[in-house]
Amino acid sequence: MMRVHRFIVLACGLMLPLGSLAHEGHDHGVPPPLPAAQALGPRMEAASPEFELLASLEGGRLVVWLDRFGSNAPVRDATVEVESPALSGALAAQPDGSFAIAAGGLARPGRHALVFSIGGAAGADLLNGTLAVPEAVAAPSAAGGGLPRGLLAIAIALLAGIALWRALGRRRSS
Repeated sequence: MMRVHRFIVLACGLMLPLGSLAHEGHDHGVPPPLPAAQALGPRMEAASPEFELLASLEGGRLVVWLDRFGSNAPVRDATVEVESPALSGALAAQPDGSFAIAAGGLARPGRHALVFSIGGAAGADLLNGTLAVPEAVAAPSAAGGGLPRGLLAIAIALLAGIALWRALGRRRSS
């Protein structure tokens, strides 16, 4: 009877690491963080009582999203112009509701002061901000930190199972 209890306790102990392999809400450990330049391109936000603006560098373009401040409704019928020592010009309306222009000198690392002029039927406003473009970030190192947590749990459980099997086999033969 005592052997059965020990076996149940040992079996439950071996199953604990397998709990980390569950699918709903499980965790494979902390993934290595992506460099900020790869996770999101450089962005800036600006707001006034009338408008909210989000500008980002995406694929060699400055892309601007313009919304009403109070309702967050997209503004599509505006004219948007940008002024900066690195870039000046009108942004073209895009099918997805954004406005875009070739990034030009904004793609260079550094802090770029931008002034956006909003006009047209949507109203008129000036919004400004600073777009910080970081230096190129080195690729993450390929040298990892060992086995992922889930794989380590499987390996430990497998080794413990083999040890249990061998121990039970020795007891039966003696």
